[in-house]
Amino acid sequence: MIKKFRNKSMLIAAAAAILMCGCGDGKAGNDGDAETLNAIENISVQEEVSQEENMPDQEEDAAQGDVPAQENISTENGQETEEGETAPEDSIVWDDPTGEGIQTIHGNIRKLEAGSFAIEQAMTGTLEDGGGDIMVMASTGYEGEDALVTVKYSDDTEFIVSTTTDGGITSTKREGSSGELEMDSLLEITGSWEGEIFLADKISIFISK
Repeated sequence: MIKKFRNKSMLIAAAAAILMCGCGDGKAGNDGDAETLNAIENISVQEEVSQEENMPDQEEDAAQGDVPAQENISTENGQETEEGETAPEDSIVWDDPTGEGIQTIHGNIRKLEAGSFAIEQAMTGTLEDGGGDIMVMASTGYEGEDALVTVKYSDDTEFIVSTTTDGGITSTKREGSSGELEMDSLLEITGSWEGEIFLADKISIFISK
């Protein structure tokens, strides 16, 4: 696959969730769907307490010789963190859905045509500490043609609709159709690559009500 999945300029806004696949009905066994959809919808950038709030005290202490001036430590991946902290990416093992064979990709529909659509592909990974899986979506301003992945489907493609209601408390799955694809729909797509085109065997559509 020629797409450079790992080289996209993405705003890191990770949310812990359990990625789901397969089908079934009812609340039982579908809590993962609700957790995933809620996590994705509530993705936000978590900011540390502003360093500026503590700067006066730090400067005063440094002047008195009590503490050393603040020092930044460069991590292996080039990010800088305060001494004693670890960059979030250090604990993430990113998926690489660009290989041969059956792969799974995620994203939101940005273009929709008969028999195909294009998604803004998300990055997915697993937390090394066992905290679960994460999904990182492209932020507004980083979207572009070079970040879109074209997906084609056929009459043999299976469509599943996963719906969460009651604020994510209840989750159900049912058989769907291509007619339920809409702009900005969040999808999980299983299939394989044919060059830069992703051929879908199964498409899961996530809906929140």
